[in-house]
Amino acid sequence: MQVLIKLGRHGGCYFIRNYTKLELQQDFAWPGWPFMLAWIPIACIGGYLIGGNIALVLTGDTRKLQNNGYGLIIILSACLIAALVSTIYLYSRNYIASMEACNAAIQQKATESHLRLLQSQLEPHMLFNTLANLRVLIEVDARAAQEMLDHLNDFLRSSLNGSRTTNHSLEEEFQRIQDYLALMKIRMRERLKIEVELPPQLNRIPVPAMILQPLVENAIKHGLEPTEHGGTISIRAKNLNQQLHLYVQDDGCGTTPSLVQEHGSDGYGLQHVRERLLHMYGDKAIFDIVNPPSGGYIAHIQLPIDQASSLS
Repeated sequence: MQVLIKLGRHGGCYFIRNYTKLELQQDFAWPGWPFMLAWIPIACIGGYLIGGNIALVLTGDTRKLQNNGYGLIIILSACLIAALVSTIYLYSRNYIASMEACNAAIQQKATESHLRLLQSQLEPHMLFNTLANLRVLIEVDARAAQEMLDHLNDFLRSSLNGSRTTNHSLEEEFQRIQDYLALMKIRMRERLKIEVELPPQLNRIPVPAMILQPLVENAIKHGLEPTEHGGTISIRAKNLNQQLHLYVQDDGCGTTPSLVQEHGSDGYGLQHVRERLLHMYGDKAIFDIVNPPSGGYIAHIQLPIDQASSLS
């Protein structure tokens, strides 16, 4: 009986999908209750006749199936009730699973839209800071300003593809950061020293696009630029116990009260970093900021490597 019910369910869906203009209302194979309420009694009678005769043949029983009287009515009624109950149960389970999948897809799209909104807000923020730096440089060194503009064009060109995706490889993230640091190096010259450490085995680990950009900007703007002699910015990646650790460190003046007053308790870019990590990883990601005893500023991000396999 269950085999016949399932064959009718899938056969009805196939017929509706290919030979009628009607649309199936559910994502799973379901031709509708009117069809199924008509098919289930047929499947019960057919299943009783086919299954009963098979049983007689297999057992060698010479009796015939009961095909009339109250006994047949009782048997078919019990089978019909069991078939309806099981069909309703399976329909409800499939319906709930379909709704959960639909809700998950909607939630995923909402999350991706929110992440793209955050990224679209962050990119102009970075661009405005760079253009402000370029305007200052034009007044003091036109040749260096032209070189910086060339680097800016290269940086924006490489960032265009990255801005269209939610995440990319750690290697691409480091490349974009180095393009940005090349711009800052033109302006700060010998005042800016750069250290980058990316183990080759971590190159293909996926990370949120431009997740390090605001941390590097913050380190330069609030840690190194205010000091007379500048300093060193260090960007490192490590794999510790299947956790990806990203560090942006400078040896400048560290976090200052002016940063809190100007940008709020966490800063514009830092707030975006926290929100993006929260939406993409939940409580599986860690983001903290410390002032080491030796001075300066360390921004630390910890991500689970096993949550996203290496990009091919």
